Order: sequence, then structure tokens, then C-alpha cells
Amino acid sequence: MSVDSTAPTRSRANPDLDSVVGHVLVVAPTPFFSDRGCHVRILEEVRAAEREGYRATVVTYHLGRDVEGLPIYRSLNVPWYRKLSAGPSVHQFYLDALLLWTGIRACWRDRPTVIHAHLHEGVGVGKVLSLLFRVPLVGDLQGSLVGELVQHKFIKPRGVLHRLFRAAERWLIRWPDHLVLSSDRATEGVTPLDQLAVPFTVLDDGVDENAFYPATPGEGLRGELGLPENKTLVAFLGVLSEYQGVGVMLRAAQRVIADHPDVVFVVMGYPKVDHYQAMARDLGIADSVRFLGRVPYARARDHLAACDLAVSAKADVTEANGKLLNYMAVGLPIVATDTRVNRSLLADTALYGAVDDPESLARALNRYLDDPALAARMGEAGRERVVSELSWTAGARKLGGVYASLARGRRGRRGGAGRRVSVDSQQRDK
Repeated sequence: MSVDSTAPTRSRANPDLDSVVGHVLVVAPTPFFSDRGCHVRILEEVRAAEREGYRATVVTYHLGRDVEGLPIYRSLNVPWYRKLSAGPSVHQFYLDALLLWTGIRACWRDRPTVIHAHLHEGVGVGKVLSLLFRVPLVGDLQGSLVGELVQHKFIKPRGVLHRLFRAAERWLIRWPDHLVLSSDRATEGVTPLDQLAVPFTVLDDGVDENAFYPATPGEGLRGELGLPENKTLVAFLGVLSEYQGVGVMLRAAQRVIADHPDVVFVVMGYPKVDHYQAMARDLGIADSVRFLGRVPYARARDHLAACDLAVSAKADVTEANGKLLNYMAVGLPIVATDTRVNRSLLADTALYGAVDDPESLARALNRYLDDPALAARMGEAGRERVVSELSWTAGARKLGGVYASLARGRRGRRGGAGRRVSVDSQQRDK
């Protein structure tokens, strides 16, 4: 939906301004909201800020779905651009210019106390707004820009463009007053954490444990959702792409189904559904893989809770992997690729397989299938870890501390370059 940027869309009135600590303008250079991991993090951080007493509005592209209760400024409608899926596009250059204009009008109207810019493109837009309106800038990075461009085959791993984008990324991450990183690998290959020019806080992806919870007896989710009642269901939720390891997962599924014919893989996500359905047919497992397409975030809990196991074969080693937290929160035993990002979230509550190795992923899934007691223990351990350590309750305090430190005038470059900053002395600084 495209709207005049002087009139943000919303489904309820703004909160009482007298009780508001500050106003955060969230820059989201993406078709927000589109039921994928990047957008979930943006949304959950907005909700976390609101729990800390901040009012938030979002400036974003003309595409996407409105979110109940969240004021959204959308940029000028560009009717020929309809892409909702993840990944870079040459269209983003002029889309970000339109987003900047929308941000200027939003700042003029709302006078935010802090600008929270997501992704590298958002940092560029946010920096201009920060300079124009003299508002501190938080840059929120979910992974390496260069790494994403390579994973999506937008640029080659080596060459002139790779060097140019790497230099641009190194330059961009110097611009915010404070960096918020989704993992301690978000700047890997560009700038080591201890050499960052601005203070930073690692804010792992979190989950609302009250919105994502295990299935309850008699809930009847499979019948309601049309899923097989007498099968063992293995869930995948996320973007359907090779950097998410979907092809590797299907090859692992082929091995698992050969050993356990009663297993069905439930694949939830988009785009490229037709492509991966064809791959499943070529692998001879089409009857044992259900492709559900895009699942609304509001229904994701029900779909996950209806399953027995969950898998993530993600190949990207720098980008966050928030789906794991949703898996954990509903109590699913998990198999994931053995990356530092995944281990930082899962610790010893999951089984691991090697990146790009369907055989090792299949072995891990088979361990659960052959040992239901192990699966039950791991699922319970994952849920307990989410509730105690990885919920957005703790994340909200951390994010609120970043905003408060900037409001007190502790600008990034004064705070000590290249240092991880503790913004809440009563919580562990991850």
C-alpha cells in the first residue's frame, strides 16, 4: 500500500505522548512487512522499543503489509516494482532515494529523538537524516553486505565489484553513532569487531515466548492446517533459496525418507516454490515433501507447533538465523548447520551437520527419529533456553539502553571506538 508520507498508515491511535520516553524513526529499506526473517527482527525490535516506553514509526518501501498498531510511512508507489522476496536488486538505488525523501518528511513531521536504520542501505539513508535533523543514528546490521551480494550471486566472490562493495561497506559501518549487530560475525570479512570505529552492541535475535509456544494437548493443529495426522513432520520455515540451504535440505530429506518412509518434510516459505518442487520430484520425494508457500507470521507458531522436528541448512555464516528461535520456542528438536552463529543461539540444545553436507544433516535427523527420548530432551532444552536467555524481554532492555545512552549525549565516537559497549549493567553483554 502506498500512502502520502505525511500521513502514516496505522490501525490505532498513537500511544499517549505524555508517557513516551522518546520517538524512534525506524528506517527499513525493504518491502516491510513480508513474513521473512529480516522483517521479523525489525518488527520485534519495534515491539521491544515500545516495551521500553518508546514510540516508533517506520519508513519503508511502497510494498508490504501494514502491521496492526504500527504507524508506517511508505514511499512513493512504483507500480513496476513488486518484489517481496529477499535479495539485492538494481531497483534499490532509486527506491532508496524515494525512501530518503519519505524519511525527510517523516522527520520534519515527527521530530524523532533517535533514528534506527536497518541494513547497510538504511544506514546510508539514516546518515543523511541524522545530519539534516541532528538526531543520533543507530545502525542495525544483520550480516555482511558483501557476503549477501555474493550469496545471491549479485557479484562474484572476487573482482572489481567485490572490492568496491567491500570498501563501501567498510565506509558505511563507520557512519552510525552506535552499531547494533545481530551476531558477532555481522562484520566478518570486512572489519574485525575490535577494530570497529564506533561502539557496538551485539543484540542476538530474540523471540516472544508468549507468542511462540509448544502445542497443547487436544489443540488439533494438523487437522486445522490440513497436515498429515499419522506422519512424522519435519519443519522448515524461511526464504526458499540456496543461501538458506534449501537444496541441501532436500537432498538430506531424500536420505532420511529412504530410512524412514513415514517422514514428511513441511517446507514453509517463498519464493521459488516451483523450482524446489521440481527438485523434490527429481529426487523422487515429491510425495513426502509438502510445500506450503508463504505462511503469515501470525500463523507461523501454529504451523511449527504442528510438526515434530525442525531443520535449518543455512549456508551463510555471517547472517543471523532467527528461525531457530521460533523452532526452539515451540519446543521442536532441531538440526542445524554447524556455524558459529547457529551455535551462539542453540548451544548444546541441537544436533549439527556440516554446511553443504546433506549426508551429515540426514544422520543428525535420523538420530532423533531413532531416539524419541533424545528428541524430547533436546526440544525441552531449547524451549528452556529461549525463555531464560533469548527472549525479547532481555533484548528490549538492551535496546532501550542503547537509545538512552545516545539520548544522554554519549555519541558513538566519543564512547570508545571498537569497544563492545555494555548498556545495561545487570545483563550479560553478548
